[in-house]
Formats: sequence, C-alpha cells, structure tokens
Amino acid sequence: MYNSSIQHAKVLLSKKWLPGLLLCGLICWGAAPAHAGDAFNACAKKAAARDLEAKKDFQNRLHALIVTGKPEFKALAAINRDLQIQLAKARKEKLEYLLKKHPERIITTQGISRFTNFDWSDADESRFLSESETNKKRQESIADLNERNNFHTDWPRLRGFFRSELTKTPAYKTLMSDFTKSQVEVKKILSACNPSK
Repeated sequence: MYNSSIQHAKVLLSKKWLPGLLLCGLICWGAAPAHAGDAFNACAKKAAARDLEAKKDFQNRLHALIVTGKPEFKALAAINRDLQIQLAKARKEKLEYLLKKHPERIITTQGISRFTNFDWSDADESRFLSESETNKKRQESIADLNERNNFHTDWPRLRGFFRSELTKTPAYKTLMSDFTKSQVEVKKILSACNPSK
C-alpha cells in the first residue's frame, strides 16, 4: 500500500499541468482576500480624503463669512477654523490607522456619520499616539486650540452672532448647500466600498 501511494504521487507530479495548477491555487485563490482588503482600504481612504477636503473648504469659507460680517472676530474665527480642521485631520488619521489594524471596525454601509464616527477606545488612543510623534503633536495642538477657543473672551459673542445672524444669510445658505453636495459625493464613494468584494 505504501509503495503504491508513492508510485501514484510520482505519476501525478509527472503531469505537466499539475505544477501550474498548484501555482494557480497559491496565487489565484490565496491572493484573493488580500486583494479584496486592499480594494476596500483604498476605497475607504478615498472617501475619507474627499470628506476631509469638503470639511476644510467649509471651515475656510465659514471663516471668511465671519470676518466679513464681524471683523472684530477675525482672530477667534481663525482659532476656531484651525481647531475644526485639526480635529477633522486627526479623525481621518485615526480612520486610516484602524484600516491598517482593524479594518472590520470601519463601517461604510451606514452613511457618512457612521463611517467617520467609528468606535475608538482609550487603548486605541494610547497605541495611536505611541506609534507616531506626528500624532502626538497634533493631539497637543488640538488641546491648545480647544483651550484658546473655549476660553476666549469673545467666544460667547461669536456663537451668538453665528446662531442669530450668520446662519440666516444667503451666503451661509449657499455654503451649506455646497457642503451638502460634497457629502453626496462622499456617499457615492462609500457606496462602492464593499469589504466583501
């Protein structure tokens, strides 16, 4: 029985098509999961990049509207704009970190809010900050901007102006309309991000 099995194996290996079939099995089927993961990551990164671009544009244009309407808020408006942009950048970087470490935690099928508001623990934060000096410096910058914004003497007045006056202007409504259109673009990108493909 043993000698018969060896002889059978030699016959199989002598077939010219067998090595090619084995190679195809390793390459064609073995590579499929990695390819699918790469495609999902690339799609999610594209959506995150477009979302960040839209948020940066929104904040820069909002800053311009505030300065035009109330020039005395120029300095505080700049701080608030920088804070919001830094927060958006940090969120994108954390999303990309999870795509490398835990891509299954990035949800692309339940809208932009669910996509960008992923689960993030204290342990995630600790590991994220320890892996990059850039991450740590950005977090320090956010903390500084947040304090300068929230404790600025003009902050209550700026919020009042924004809520009672600026949001009622045609310029602000145009800004919101443009931002909504950009979010539709992000949703279209997300619709193509299927982790099972």
